[in-house]
Formats: sequence, C-alpha cells, structure tokens
Amino acid sequence: MLRDFEPNLSEIELLTEAARTVDRCEVLETALRDQPLTTAGSRGQVVSHPLLAELRAERQLLSRLLGQLAIPEPEAGDWDGLKALSALPPGRAYTVGPGGGT
Repeated sequence: MLRDFEPNLSEIELLTEAARTVDRCEVLETALRDQPLTTAGSRGQVVSHPLLAELRAERQLLSRLLGQLAIPEPEAGDWDGLKALSALPPGRAYTVGPGGGT
C-alpha cells in the first residue's frame, strides 16, 4: 500500500531532487506559455525554442529519479488519495501518511 511507503534516507534525497525538478519544470512551462515553439537559429533557420529542450531534459530527469524509488504500486483505494494530493495548491509543504493531513 502506498500509505505504508516509508522512504529511507537515499529515497528522501531522490524525492527532494524530484520535487526540485518539478519546480524547474513549472518555471520552464511558465516561461514557454506565451512564447512561440520555434525561433530563428543562428543561420536564420527555424528551430525549436531552446526552452523546449530544457523542459524535455528536466522531464527525463524526473522520470529517472522517480524510477529509482521503490514505491509500491498503488492499490485501488490509494488512487483517491493521489487524486486529492494532485488537487492541492502548489508551493506549500504537506505531510502525507498516518496522522499526516495537510
């Protein structure tokens, strides 16, 4: 069960870095929001916006970080809790687990 997941010290480091990576993704997504997806290259050719490559790299890093965690697959009842967590406003620390709440 997901609520029984208790990360060890190395997993806490991975989770911390994953959270930082998510923050960087959000910054990049915000920067790209009103930008065209292409721009002129050094020779005038059409190229992808440079921030797209950075965002792609950050998402790949996030995938690798999360893949290193030994998080058990969520059971059916755990999905409700995950949906609730995803609905919480960003930028605030939350405690998850027994007696944890928000």
